[in-house]
Amino acid sequence: MDKNQSSLRETYQNLEQIKNTKLHQAQENLDSKVRSAYEIQNNEEARKFLF
Repeated sequence: MDKNQSSLRETYQNLEQIKNTKLHQAQENLDSKVRSAYEIQNNEEARKFLF
């Protein structure tokens, strides 16, 4: 992060604004795999389910 002069939060804020990036696609893929592994329904809040 220091290399780019941005924080992790700033990186994720950009991810929320720009939907078609490799980072966004990787996050969507990871979310999908976690939901599948834990059998979390699409309408369930993943954090609430996991905690």
